[in-house]
Amino acid sequence: MPLAAAIKKEMGDDTVVKTKCGMPGTVSTEVDGKKSKLECLPLYFFCPGCVSPLCCKSALEKTAKNAAAAAGG
Repeated sequence: MPLAAAIKKEMGDDTVVKTKCGMPGTVSTEVDGKKSKLECLPLYFFCPGCVSPLCCKSALEKTAKNAAAAAGG
């Protein structure tokens, strides 16, 4: 999963990433009960998983940085 890989790259390989459904078309992350910024329709929503690391790298990195910010890092 490209998003999980981006979060682990930002926060460390020992980070446990779990996914669940939320509001359609949005992404937010939660770290130790602290929610990140809510993103609406990030670019990787429209890319197949096999090409999103190439085409949507900055969007994946933005979500990973939001996760790290929620964690206080």
